Amino acid sequence: MERTRGPVFVLGLVGAIVLGAVLAYWLERATAERAANPDEQEHVDEASHARREASAEDEREEPSRRAAAPRAEPGAARAAAVPAAAPEGVLAGRVLDPTGRALGGASVALTRAEAREFTVLDLAVRAAAVPVAEQLSDADGRFRFALALGLPVDATAVLEGYSSALVTAAYAGQELELVLAPGVLVHGTVTRARDGAPVAAAEVRVFQLGGPTTLERRTKTRADGGYELRIPFRTNAWLEIVPVHEQGTDWLELEIGPDERCEKDVLLADGTAVVGRVSDAATGSGLAGATVGEGSWFRRTATTDAHGEYRLEGFGAPSVREVHVRAGGYGAAKSEVQPPVDGVLRLDFALQRARAVSGRAVDDGGAPIEGAYVAAVASEFDDNGQRSDWLSTRTDADGRFRLGDLTADLGHALFVSRHGYGTQVHDFPEGERETPELVLADIVLRRPALLAGRIEDPAGQPLAEVEVELEGWNHDRYRFTQSATAHARFYVDRRAVHSDARGRFWFGDLAAGRYRLVTRSAGRPESAPLTIELTTGERREDVLLRLDAGSTLVGLVLGEHGSALSGVYVSAQSERLNDPAASAPGHVHVKTAVDGRFEIAGLPAGEYTLRAYPLETPAADPDQPWLPATIAHVSTGAQPLQIELAHGAVIRGRCLDAVGAPLAGYVVGAKNAQGASGEYAQADLAGAFSLTVPKGTRWTLELRGPPQSAGFARVFAERTDVAAGTRDVELRRAQ
Repeated sequence: MERTRGPVFVLGLVGAIVLGAVLAYWLERATAERAANPDEQEHVDEASHARREASAEDEREEPSRRAAAPRAEPGAARAAAVPAAAPEGVLAGRVLDPTGRALGGASVALTRAEAREFTVLDLAVRAAAVPVAEQLSDADGRFRFALALGLPVDATAVLEGYSSALVTAAYAGQELELVLAPGVLVHGTVTRARDGAPVAAAEVRVFQLGGPTTLERRTKTRADGGYELRIPFRTNAWLEIVPVHEQGTDWLELEIGPDERCEKDVLLADGTAVVGRVSDAATGSGLAGATVGEGSWFRRTATTDAHGEYRLEGFGAPSVREVHVRAGGYGAAKSEVQPPVDGVLRLDFALQRARAVSGRAVDDGGAPIEGAYVAAVASEFDDNGQRSDWLSTRTDADGRFRLGDLTADLGHALFVSRHGYGTQVHDFPEGERETPELVLADIVLRRPALLAGRIEDPAGQPLAEVEVELEGWNHDRYRFTQSATAHARFYVDRRAVHSDARGRFWFGDLAAGRYRLVTRSAGRPESAPLTIELTTGERREDVLLRLDAGSTLVGLVLGEHGSALSGVYVSAQSERLNDPAASAPGHVHVKTAVDGRFEIAGLPAGEYTLRAYPLETPAADPDQPWLPATIAHVSTGAQPLQIELAHGAVIRGRCLDAVGAPLAGYVVGAKNAQGASGEYAQADLAGAFSLTVPKGTRWTLELRGPPQSAGFARVFAERTDVAAGTRDVELRRAQ
């Protein structure tokens, strides 16, 4: 049985350096949302971020510490030249070199990841590549596979002397080109910041953000701290280094040069040793063999000895604020970091006995289904943030499954997936928390439905790279419970794909049920939802989604001296629409291009407020970072617009508790003399924070609890009349 615990939502953009508008928006709505629905919070954009940053949601934790203002979309929708299409039920293509020459004899393999359209927190199953088919390209470089409709696969080509090529999320009906090239060389040296000594045997990982694990490449640093590896991609490339004793890095974005090379030297700070004891909460006895990990994805681990004692080296990376523990027969636990004493952090864990669930998966004739993926999924929020479970296994030859180690006080939903059957979700009965061994009635899997369609621009041209989200579930989701309160919301009831170059999209293995379809793309409002009812085995392939032309806002973002600024996220929020009956589009975001230009399209005509966030636009002087900018009362059609960003100043300080210990993860907000909220910053492990504010201004600083907690809406400490440029602010929580 695979046992995997999932990370919390990934809200922010990887690499974001401020908390921005997401936190501001949370603050405005936190109290109302908590009162309206305390058990199932509708967090502003966290679910969307988790899905869009799937690899981040695979492996990162504490989304709030990297949370940024606008939502990062997977790429602007674009009209595409319509390529050739393969026949229905066939995935075909060619293997080529960079000059377009056909490459025969390349090994072309199709693999798939379980439930890849969902936000799966099961790291093991996301990393597992299930073989589907394999063949060699012919003399013309061609390959051809018979493939079930609606089944997403990754197509990989490998040939000696070349770097591998990969196309992700390919479907029957597509014609692919797999281009084999020498690949990109990533190299550098890893040294210790304290004394410049080389760091040997550190794990080096390069991956594509949002890409599959098949693209990932790993190596270890040599004795001289050097490393090198080749990767088969050049976009969205990120580096992570995890040493033995020093702190691991956050994700570091790589810039690939025109020579297909990237040199990245890395300095590592000293790490903190985490020590402690893991025990049985009821008896107090130590638990041997428990796994203690850095972060919710257990980036590095330690195992408890016969007395339940452990020692975890190298803790302290800025992005990791929790230590997690798991043990067979017990529910998982986590702990926020505490201030170290003499360089050592002491964390003890008392684990509660876990619950279990068992059952059987059968077809509609009662025959057992072997190999079905079954997961018990939970996600709840309390004052300390998110708590989650994702425990999984596969059914045996008799169709039976059993999942243990379920956290006792969480409510779960059962997720059941098997290619060739409709994916099902079933919420556990209300009394699950009082049932040590829950036995469910048979789960009946039936013939799958298929939903497919096409996305077009207003002129009828196909749009590629548009995200299509399908939300919904099987009609009998609540067969085991009298309550209609859904567990594990978003994880088990929403799936997403992207349109291909012909604007097509597919959703396969659907159960009979009711679904809601929406589209999202950078620089456009979310489409109006389309509700669809599907019956068992239905094939609906004629869904046409035509995005409205609407109105546009086009502009340019510049710095103080007229230089174009790329990597600035521009959002538009409606103030007044010309047609009172029109639906407000909410927040719409896009990132400026290399030339600083942006375009937001498909808007209802009216007036908007534009906000520009320089989240990926570093300033030359860290003491003079770029400031966000806001322009109100902008009418659609009044263009081109020009947004100028100014250099600001910083306010730095520390967040402490009553005895002077750091308050890691707490949020500091700034208010001006009129009481208007400014920027937000989050304290690191040492309690340090840095706010970006305009030069020559004075502020009131407020200390709030961590995001996703009840404490975020509460002010624990306040400091008035703080000038821009102040370096030694101390915010101390009294209790």
